[in-house]
Amino acid sequence: MAEADADADGPASLAEIAQGAGRRHRRTTWADKLIFPALVLVFAAAAFHAAKLIRADFAAMEARALVRSWADGSTRWTVRQWQLAHDDTLSALRITPDNPALHDQMAVIFLIRARDAWPSKAMQQLLYTEAARWQRSSLALRPGHGWTWAALAESLNALCPGSEEAWHAWRQAQRFTPHEMTVEPNLYRIGFAQWKTAPSDVKAWMRATYEQAALAQRRRIDDIAAQFEVGEWQPAGG
Repeated sequence: MAEADADADGPASLAEIAQGAGRRHRRTTWADKLIFPALVLVFAAAAFHAAKLIRADFAAMEARALVRSWADGSTRWTVRQWQLAHDDTLSALRITPDNPALHDQMAVIFLIRARDAWPSKAMQQLLYTEAARWQRSSLALRPGHGWTWAALAESLNALCPGSEEAWHAWRQAQRFTPHEMTVEPNLYRIGFAQWKTAPSDVKAWMRATYEQAALAQRRRIDDIAAQFEVGEWQPAGG
């Protein structure tokens, strides 16, 4: 009798195991069917995004080289080149409008032209206004970028010298990347340009940073002070 019960239990247990395995197999099969299309969509989206980045980079390649050469002073812009850089950067922005580097590039395009002496003050103000607009849109995408804050401080000081908004941009640059090679000199230029009315915390930072700087760096700062004829600045460059 016990053997009969064992025989009855044995096949029943095997059947249950087989049924369970079948259910698991069906679940695995359905999961596989769902995962594969999802992976295809993920890879397709990644490939599409990568293709957009490549297209935008290619569109802005020549413009980027031109802007870099203007910014470091190795070449001077021409009207034709300026228009080319502007149009190519705008084309790249249409492809990837959320790329803050392209917003910065467009801002520099306007900033470089605004820095030139203009017989029309209104035209110069218009160029600085456009530069500030692109700098703000860049900061909306990348709010902690000190270089852009310093560039915005320059534009705002040109538009409204010594304004609270301009000093706020200066302080943000000083907060995020004060000693970056391309940021610190700009902070000193703005500070020296507005030295007579500069806030006390701005002057304190400039003096403290100067005192802690290496000799070569102090000399560069002294040169900037001389450009703006800051008489009360005491050179210590040796």
